[in-house]
Amino acid sequence: RARTAFEAGNLPTASSEFQRVAQSFRGTESGFAAELALNEVRLASGQTQIALDELKKFAESNPPVHYASGAWSMMGAGLENLKKFAEAAQAYAKASDLAVETYRKVDASMSAARAYRLAGKNSEAIEVLRNVVSKFAKDVPGVAEAEVRLAELTRGTL
Repeated sequence: RARTAFEAGNLPTASSEFQRVAQSFRGTESGFAAELALNEVRLASGQTQIALDELKKFAESNPPVHYASGAWSMMGAGLENLKKFAEAAQAYAKASDLAVETYRKVDASMSAARAYRLAGKNSEAIEVLRNVVSKFAKDVPGVAEAEVRLAELTRGTL
């Protein structure tokens, strides 16, 4: 019901339903997923600071790494919304470090590079992009984009 309400744009109902699941099933896979989804609703509702505060508490509560990585990635998005690009880049980097799946590592790294660039920290963005290009196979989603972005930032010197 919560996901259906969210997809229909009924954010108050989605929030209420996700909160109920998060509280009722705290410490379980369903509870962790509901906690992240609740904060997704908060971000979509413009409650960015509340979402950031709750995501930080959630990430620090030592959930399974899959959920912790997701929380850090969502924090990055929220910080970007607040135009705190350097902090967003650090949150995305943490999400990448925690991610287990290769595609999540690359996705979070690409977001970190973007946020560093928006913060005016091109050398950090270049370092992240070089890391993606050197560590991951070319057929991993996002690696080709990393090569393009790296070429843009280094004017083709890679």
